Amino acid sequence: MNAPIEGAEESASLTFRVNRDVIILNDAVGGAAWMANESLQRVDNWNDLTPPEGETENQEDSTEETVETTLPERSEENTPPIAEDDSYGVRPGATTLLPVLDNDNDPDGDVLVAALAEAQPSIGTVQPINNGGSLQIAVDEKASGTASFTYEVDDGRKGKDTAVVTLEVHDWNDNAAPGPKRKTSLAVETGGTISYNILPDWIDPDGDDIYLKEVIAAPGDEVDFSKDGQITYKATASLQGRKDVQVTVADAFGKLGTSTLSLDVRPQGSTNPKTNADHVITKVGEQVTIAPTANDTSTSREPLRLSRVLDTLGATIVPNTANKTFTFMAEAPGVYYVQYQVTTGPKNGEGLVRVDVMPESETDLPPVAVRDVALLPTGGDVLLGVLNNDTDPAGGILVVQSVSLEPNSGISVSVLNHETLRITDQGALEEQVRVKYRISNGSKSAEGEVVVIPIPAPDELRQPVANPDTATVRVGDVVTIPVLDNDTHPSDDVMHVEPELIEPFVDPEDGEAFVSQDTVRFKAGPEAKTVYLTYEVSDSRQQKAAGYVTIQIMPIDEETNAAPRPQDLVARALAGTEVNIAVPLDGIDTDGDSVELVGIESSPSKGRVTNGPNYFTYEAADGASGVDVFKYRVRDRLGKEGIATVRVGIAPAEEINQPPYAVKDAVVVRPGREIAVPVLENDSDPEGDKVSLVKDGLELPDGLEARVSGDRVIVQAPNGPTETSLQYTAADARGATATATLQITVDEDVPLQAPVARDDRLLPTDLRTAV
Repeated sequence: MNAPIEGAEESASLTFRVNRDVIILNDAVGGAAWMANESLQRVDNWNDLTPPEGETENQEDSTEETVETTLPERSEENTPPIAEDDSYGVRPGATTLLPVLDNDNDPDGDVLVAALAEAQPSIGTVQPINNGGSLQIAVDEKASGTASFTYEVDDGRKGKDTAVVTLEVHDWNDNAAPGPKRKTSLAVETGGTISYNILPDWIDPDGDDIYLKEVIAAPGDEVDFSKDGQITYKATASLQGRKDVQVTVADAFGKLGTSTLSLDVRPQGSTNPKTNADHVITKVGEQVTIAPTANDTSTSREPLRLSRVLDTLGATIVPNTANKTFTFMAEAPGVYYVQYQVTTGPKNGEGLVRVDVMPESETDLPPVAVRDVALLPTGGDVLLGVLNNDTDPAGGILVVQSVSLEPNSGISVSVLNHETLRITDQGALEEQVRVKYRISNGSKSAEGEVVVIPIPAPDELRQPVANPDTATVRVGDVVTIPVLDNDTHPSDDVMHVEPELIEPFVDPEDGEAFVSQDTVRFKAGPEAKTVYLTYEVSDSRQQKAAGYVTIQIMPIDEETNAAPRPQDLVARALAGTEVNIAVPLDGIDTDGDSVELVGIESSPSKGRVTNGPNYFTYEAADGASGVDVFKYRVRDRLGKEGIATVRVGIAPAEEINQPPYAVKDAVVVRPGREIAVPVLENDSDPEGDKVSLVKDGLELPDGLEARVSGDRVIVQAPNGPTETSLQYTAADARGATATATLQITVDEDVPLQAPVARDDRLLPTDLRTAV
């Protein structure tokens, strides 16, 4: 049909859109709309396009949104973004996330960031979080009534728009159930699996925190989910078409909201992978490693692969498709867009990464700490990466300095590696608890908050989920496969690899496979081929699941041997303390060669470093702060070498030192045996200091022999069955101490455990030939 469109003469960007069952032609810039029929009648109000109540089949208020992505055609000419007004409920004295970009859009597909445009609202303080992906407001304790503020969206290409947010303060005594913002529809292929986080599609009208309570799969299908909203749905039934999946979401006070997720099951090979935009902040001249597929998904049986990364003017980009990453570095400040492609079998999808490169002159900006939520199971513990959503506007490295909480809160909190909190329920926690933590970028500090919500133990502990793994190894070489890295447990239970592999076994002529310390190891035979093995993962209740590993054995070809690609690493430390930095050596060589750590390529300037077989020990100098950098070198079996960078964020230590936290341990042993117990494995320190055993800090009962050896307590078990215990003392780097008990059960029927064997690496000079 060719027809003039009245009023569209000046429109530069016309786009077809769908509002429920009505198709319209929309001016993405001016906002005008025309009915997509023969008359092309102009309609100036979206409400006119919505049929009156009672005239539609679907009476739900939420808009259905099929989660698929197609990257718009990119061009040098930029179309400004469109910001829409928002309204939210908030609580007095609470910090609330405001996802203002949810209903904003950009016709070019640019990644938007939000910021406060004018004055702060009268009821609290607003600040951008998640690199500008959202806003949050800290509401005053005595706030009431309503307030508003204006925010601005920016696409990084000089395109901007503003909108107004209206806030209404809800009393703590009033509580409404959470509900969906939109009706989400997911597409998945028959026999395929899709992962999706449903919580961003829901909102609580009071601004309360929410978690995923239950998901009920359609008949014949399987579903796993976690409380943080992640759903993994397997379309195992053969029936294609639309299915409804029931979803229940709870707020922090237990109020439930229920809706359905629409699942569109399609034929095999008919869906494209789904990409989600990424946003990264870095500094001029600093290399950053970006994993763009981390939030992308495959809806088929085929795994998701990074197939291509396009060059970007003014930036140096080095793809590593095997690890699904690329490195980025730019010498000039500004906003850069990087396009990439992912594939699942023959299907592909385009994705976009926005990289903001900050000038050195802005390195004194303070960090932004975002409120976190920890879902703590009754009697259990939870690990929370509090820095995952905190940001440093200057692109530095954030460091957790300390944590604090009210006395008799019913929980304990400790810092791991200056980036993760371990929160443990010491009793039967029944109500919310708030934890304060402090972060620093080396020069400025900020305080964050964690809301700990007690979650009742599940009625039924679901079994672990073992996902397929792949590995590459040279003939005659050895590969270590960390199979648990991509395995999950719907109930967040601890998982271990069973000590024995299960059928079908690897043919002994093809190689030798075995389990070692929760990894699977394989020594390849002399022939290049593909082999398969099966392992089992188990949880604390001995529920098991089988996982499958595909191993490609490569021939030796020195002429085409590629150098290993070591990973750029990030570590964190407090001034005057030391930290161990693990160096990944497995899976970094595309040919499957084993790789060794050679040592330091360039030295740090703010501390000193020593290296072990697969780790560094870095000690930050007293008074040091900011970011320290050094390089390291690795070598593969055929002699090719690779170099990577280690960046260490250094923050000042807190003036008041808190003692470490020592946790009770238990061990079972046969009579007369000597065992080494790693009692410090579950101990930690609120400031993240290194914890060690006090050599003369054991208190022993009569008849029990024990001693301290490094980070372990060596116990000589009595010669007969008994129940006994000892007390040990742990100390942090600044001398503060804590004690805990080691419960020892001596029983003749205790199952025997295999010893732990570790590899040794010898140089030719280490070998001596007898004369």
